Formats: sequence, structure tokens, C-alpha cells
Amino acid sequence: MIIDSIRDRLLTLPPDTVVRTGHGGTTTIGDEAPHFEEWVSRGHQPVTSCKIAGKKCHFCVEC
Repeated sequence: MIIDSIRDRLLTLPPDTVVRTGHGGTTTIGDEAPHFEEWVSRGHQPVTSCKIAGKKCHFCVEC
């Protein structure tokens, strides 16, 4: 499940890991992690793909 993958793989990265969501500005794991459970409980589903440099990608993370 995508929610489990975000929780188990992305949110375990260092807090200063930069994330390019593809649907908003750049953020970091540290900025987003505290809001994750609230976000899920409100019924939000993550965007599962984005484009960087015109190429489709999934969960674009820059460490």
C-alpha cells in the first residue's frame, strides 16, 4: 500500500532530505513527517507520480 511505503521508506529518511512532490513546492522529510498521520486520517491520498525535467517519476527524493 502506498501509505505504508511512505511511512516505512520515506519517513525513515533523514529529516533534512529534500522532497520534490510534483504537486507543490519543495519540502523536507522533517517538515512533512509530523503531519503525516493527520493527513492520512483526513482521507488524503498521496500523488503517486510527478515529472522532473519532463520525465515521469515516482516519489522524487533528493538526499
